[in-house]
Amino acid sequence: MEKPINTAIVPVAGTGARMLPAASVTEKCLMPLYLETAAIPVIDFIVEDCVRAGLERVIFVTTDHGRNELRRYFDADVNPTLLELFETTSNYDKLNQERKRRERYSVEFEYVIQRTDKYGTATSLEAVHELVDGEDQIVMTGGDDFIYHADGTSELKLAIDSLRSSGADHTVIGVPVSPQEAAGRYGILVDNGLNRLRRIDEKPPLDKINSSPYANVSRYVLSKSIWNYVDAEMSMMRRANEHSFTDVVNAAIAGGEYFDVHHARGKYLDCGEPDGVFNAINFIRQHQAAE
Repeated sequence: MEKPINTAIVPVAGTGARMLPAASVTEKCLMPLYLETAAIPVIDFIVEDCVRAGLERVIFVTTDHGRNELRRYFDADVNPTLLELFETTSNYDKLNQERKRRERYSVEFEYVIQRTDKYGTATSLEAVHELVDGEDQIVMTGGDDFIYHADGTSELKLAIDSLRSSGADHTVIGVPVSPQEAAGRYGILVDNGLNRLRRIDEKPPLDKINSSPYANVSRYVLSKSIWNYVDAEMSMMRRANEHSFTDVVNAAIAGGEYFDVHHARGKYLDCGEPDGVFNAINFIRQHQAAE
């Protein structure tokens, strides 16, 4: 019997430059989506996906400031300032709602501070290597975007199932985009026509993109064989010391690793910039109303 996958790695150490000036005081992953009944941070949707996939542990790779903010949001205890405010105003209904929200996260949260001398998604993965040493497989997922299912389906669970059924070493989630959307913005997944990844083309020009591309959105189910390639990448000299996980994936494929491509079934919502947040709010409101 295959061992269950327990851990998700969530890199959230970026500067949030596209979300300034708000990102100067609030972590980008904690920017709220204003829905009909609540203001829900982007990271909440990501963690919910992990919970519904059956994961038991979420490791955030972040900064000191990010760690403090994430703890205030996810810790089991309501922070003292908010607790005092609720009690002083006798707003016990809101206090109970807040306590129930925190109780529903049935995962263990851990926080790792990302090094500042190197950058990129491979750096985030390197930062947690010792913490997940011995685990056969892990999940890696972005921190400012998510794949939405109105019925609560977990896209990560679907990707894990895809890995199991394919017999692959790893799985990467791809989302459909138009060639115009993809050009110069996304890495494009190039497969063999049977969902086996051949390479990731990083932000190709429009004339190099096929008519029905799938974008890489930094969501993976990874087996422990990936660590040799992460270590090799981190030992290389890169421009501006930026180490991309795309380079790790392409090196692993060249080394014989098998990546299955799971085509996302939900709606991809990118909240890394203001227009994306606005579009995510509108999409979820429309589909909640349609339920």
